Amino acid sequence: MLLKLILQHIYSRGGRAVCCDSQLVLLVYYSFSGKTARVAKLIAGYIPCDTEQIITVSSYPLNRVLIHRILARLGPRHRPVILRPRHKVSNYGTVIIGMPVWNNGIPNPMLSFLESVDWRGIRVYPFFTSGGLYVNALSQLQNTCKGAGITDPLYIIFDSDGNITDVRE
Repeated sequence: MLLKLILQHIYSRGGRAVCCDSQLVLLVYYSFSGKTARVAKLIAGYIPCDTEQIITVSSYPLNRVLIHRILARLGPRHRPVILRPRHKVSNYGTVIIGMPVWNNGIPNPMLSFLESVDWRGIRVYPFFTSGGLYVNALSQLQNTCKGAGITDPLYIIFDSDGNITDVRE
C-alpha cells in the first residue's frame, strides 16, 4: 500500500516517471529513529536515484524528552553542524526530500542542509514521517526552499511501535 501511494505520487498517469524525465534524481533524507530511512530506502529501491543521508557531526540523545529540552534551550534558529554532503543538489533536476516532523516542523539537522542549497529551478518531491502533527512542515519547507517547484507532499504516519498506520497526500 505504501509503495503504491508513493509511486502514484511520484509517477505520472501515463506510467512514465515524472521525476525521471531525463533528469538525474537525488533522494535526500534525515532520519533520527530510522523510520524515515526505511521509507527512503523503499523509494530508492524502485526509483533510480542517488541517495544522501543528512548526518549531524554530534549525535542527539535517544531520549525524545531530552531532545525537546535541548532544542528548546538552543532555540529555533539553532543549526547543528552536519557532515558535508557527497552530492551537489545543483547537479540534479529533481530532489526527493524525506524527513521526520519535529515539533510540528522540519528538524534542525535538515534545516542545516536545506538552507545551504540554492533551490531555484529544482523540482522537489517531499515526504514527511510523523507520529501525528505535521501542519507547519510544508509551509516551512516552502519558505526554506525558495525557487523550488515543490509538489504536494506525502505524510507517512507511524504509531509508537514504528508501524505505518496511514499515508496521506
